Amino acid sequence: MILQNNFDSKVEYVVEVAGSFGSDWRDWLDKQQVSLVVISSEKSTLTGVFDQAGLIGFIRRLYYMRLPLLSVNRFESVDQEGEIV
Repeated sequence: MILQNNFDSKVEYVVEVAGSFGSDWRDWLDKQQVSLVVISSEKSTLTGVFDQAGLIGFIRRLYYMRLPLLSVNRFESVDQEGEIV
């Protein structure tokens, strides 16, 4: 199986981090289109649609917030408008 390296394609990612967010969490994430589910005070899940550069920037912001990554999972492809294909 050959994977196509299309870094500009937007894809849905689910990112789990250790820790929780304060009420101003959207300000820290630069108002990106991200949804948050707090599993517990020890674990949170964020979902967003990113291309590769956007994902790297998103993960970098989590790093600056001192939230350790637990997992990053890629899901379905989306078109240029952000619609799931």
